[in-house]
Amino acid sequence: NAADMVFLNIIYNPEADAGADDEICEDGSYTLDGSATDYSSISWSSSGDGTFDDVNLINATYTPGVTDIANGSVTLTITAYPLSPCATNYTDDMTLTVAPLPTADAGTDGNVCENGNYQLAGAATDYSNVVWSSSGDGSFDDANLLDATYSPGTTDIANGSVILTLTASPVSPCAESAEDNMVLSVDPLPAANAGDDDNLCESDTYALSGSAENYSSVLWTTAGDGSFDDATSLTAVYTPGNNDLTTGSVELTLTASPVAPCADNAADMVFLNIIYNPEADAGADDEICEDGSYTLDGSASDYSSISWSSSGDGTFDDVNLINATYTPGTTDIANGSVTLTLTAYPLSPCATNYADDMVLTIVPLPTADAGTAGEVCENGNYQLAGVATDYNNIVWSSSGDGTFDDANLLDATYSPGTTDIANGNVTLTLTAYPLSPCATSYADDMTLTVALLPTADAGTDGEVCENGSYQLAGAATDYSNIVWSSSGDGSFDDANLLDATYTPGTTDIANGSVILTLTASPVSPCAESAE
Repeated sequence: NAADMVFLNIIYNPEADAGADDEICEDGSYTLDGSATDYSSISWSSSGDGTFDDVNLINATYTPGVTDIANGSVTLTITAYPLSPCATNYTDDMTLTVAPLPTADAGTDGNVCENGNYQLAGAATDYSNVVWSSSGDGSFDDANLLDATYSPGTTDIANGSVILTLTASPVSPCAESAEDNMVLSVDPLPAANAGDDDNLCESDTYALSGSAENYSSVLWTTAGDGSFDDATSLTAVYTPGNNDLTTGSVELTLTASPVAPCADNAADMVFLNIIYNPEADAGADDEICEDGSYTLDGSASDYSSISWSSSGDGTFDDVNLINATYTPGTTDIANGSVTLTLTAYPLSPCATNYADDMVLTIVPLPTADAGTAGEVCENGNYQLAGVATDYNNIVWSSSGDGTFDDANLLDATYSPGTTDIANGNVTLTLTAYPLSPCATSYADDMTLTVALLPTADAGTDGEVCENGSYQLAGAATDYSNIVWSSSGDGSFDDANLLDATYTPGTTDIANGSVILTLTASPVSPCAESAE
């Protein structure tokens, strides 16, 4: 037999394994874990839009495309091409899940009041967890909540804003976190300053000097009953009311309303002490004696100082004493009165002085004039002619023992006494007693001469021869002249001589006697003759 042999090499159809399904982060690349046998070549293909670094590498690297990422997965197929003479390809798939990266949205910028809390409105996707962080020193109620509440810290408040960051951690296999920022403006609370406490004069208005910050509006209010010209102005003008003036002070409050989102007002107070205008009382009108001094009974209130002044020319011991002593001047005395003025000067900020007057009547001392010297007959009366001024009463007095008809009359009549007559004169004194408040009397004297009545002594009886003459021996005192007279018809050689010689007449001789009379005429003011 003949025989021949042929060797048939059996070629297997190819097989391929794309690898187990797996996952990748959207920002990653995936090195495939494919395997194949009995192939002439292999090739990778994608159901999506990603790219291979080399589709013919068994362990090619695949980078997902945007569609892959959007779809969340892609099917990757390995195709093994057969060795000749085989003609059937072999394919296998694996699903590559494309895990998305996380996203974070911290929300829009916002505002919070410095004393407030801000509820965040964060958003995130594809994250394993979230956390908030701050560039400042505030605090979160729970930093792992998307809607966490943030409370600003002192640094945040000082800076006026803070950056809040939302970080979203990835879901495996992603490794890159996502973060987003928002700016939280920290709005300050309003501040109000009503100004420093001050004084206000009762008759004035007060221009306020308030200041405020971070406010939407301001408003002045009063604890009293005054009024503002514009209560919404920082520099409002305040007019005190009656109750304010009675109380003596008022408290004004400046309130600053906040700017949203702040809700709390700010308030500050200023205390106005009301200074009253001065008042002065010079005292009641009064009187003083011209030789005295007057201690004033002034009073004043709400003054910085006081001063006395005079309409006349008197002097004060100290014009700045409320109870100064005033001594009248010569013009004051001559005028009979003087106006004394007490001026009270105001306390700051008042500017108006206050003055009050009192009239000081100046009572003059009494004067007395007893009159000029006079004379009276011893058996007569003398009507005085005294003069007095500014007296309460007058009285006459005598240095002798005579009597007055009424010693309280200026024109009293005086009758000399025996001592007055014996002395030949008497001193009469007119005393004027003062008007209140004067205490000093005034006296003046006059001398009253007491004229004696005349006396006449014709001598002892005598005798004479009918053809003779008789020399008389008369005597007389206190006479102005003397004269002899005869009851008969004889004659005197000089009837006005005390020692006249008498010659009897025929009748005298016929009668045998005659009466001769000596008559002494008085000296004025006496009127009665003696014989």
